[in-house]
Amino acid sequence: MKYHMGWRLGRILPCLLVVAFLLDIAARFIPLEGLTFRAWEALIRFRAPCGPFKASALYDEPRTYGDLAALGNLPHHRVYRHESFTTDSHGFRRNSAHPNAIKEYKILIVGDSMAVGSTVSDHETLPARLERKLGFGVYNGAGGIPIDLPLILSLAQRLKMDNGTVIYPYVGRSPLGSTQDYKLEMNSDELRRYCDNWQNRFSVWFNGFITVSPLEIIAQKTIKHLHNDSIFPNVLPTRKVVKKSLRDGDSVLFFQPEIENYQRKRLPDVRGIAALADGLRKHNLNLVVVLVPDKYVVYSPLVQNTDPDKIHEPVYLDLVEELLREAQIPVINLVRFLRQKAHEYYEKKEFIYWPDDTHWNTEGIRLSTEEILRQYMID
Repeated sequence: MKYHMGWRLGRILPCLLVVAFLLDIAARFIPLEGLTFRAWEALIRFRAPCGPFKASALYDEPRTYGDLAALGNLPHHRVYRHESFTTDSHGFRRNSAHPNAIKEYKILIVGDSMAVGSTVSDHETLPARLERKLGFGVYNGAGGIPIDLPLILSLAQRLKMDNGTVIYPYVGRSPLGSTQDYKLEMNSDELRRYCDNWQNRFSVWFNGFITVSPLEIIAQKTIKHLHNDSIFPNVLPTRKVVKKSLRDGDSVLFFQPEIENYQRKRLPDVRGIAALADGLRKHNLNLVVVLVPDKYVVYSPLVQNTDPDKIHEPVYLDLVEELLREAQIPVINLVRFLRQKAHEYYEKKEFIYWPDDTHWNTEGIRLSTEEILRQYMID
């Protein structure tokens, strides 16, 4: 009997492993659109070689929600909204799902997810709003790839921007890049050949196929659904998400690294961004840096038990502004403006950043667009 049972287990366990392996391989051909809560995770898997997202893609989710609610597995804090996200043939986000023919591009936006417009629809992003206000082409060249000189120059060449403006919304949660980070020595023609090489295209696709398992995502979603403090206790605590109360008692989620950055002294180094500005200037492109505060910097004066002396101290982005002006780089600092607007909207029980997210909401983007235009036109 023991021999018979051992024989059965010896056959069953390998068969189960083989079945699990085959299921995992088969599941990797399943699109991620139905398994993710926002476009970012769904569209970076099979991204274009030199673009941040999947080329010529459409993601439409009527119930997307914030990254902090997802990271902390806090479904009761979700703020649901609609996200429609489309990309062009190069893997960059469009300003509209049905774009009109653009005769001339004069502005190129680079940056991270804040510039891309996370969890808002195409027409609500910063580049889309600038384009409508200015009446000429504003290209959304932002995304999760490094911001470097060859990439910017190759985009400008493709857009036929012989001269124009590169706007870089810099969010203070991450350090400014060094001269090596901006790859000043690489030629944009070399980058274009790299992007067009079929081997590199296959390499990017294969990397996405190998590293992302839809079956693993399904398992993680199932565990989170069960352990969300409704059915079972949340067994997936994270140190990266913090709930804090504002003066009126409302709970708002914050990103722990943002709080840590706010509480420590940080010394910026703008030599890399200055070298990038010089490199762009040689190609008749002017760099404008927009300093975008993270959510905790904006809302810290409204958080309960905040040290009042700390509120009036210069924040990291104020130091960045001072150094950029010394380097004669045009800069727009949104810290004081967004703090003021956050206070005004707080009095109306409204927000300018999503309560469940690290990003500004549609109203925050609208306000920032108007302030950028005001300062940019003055400068």
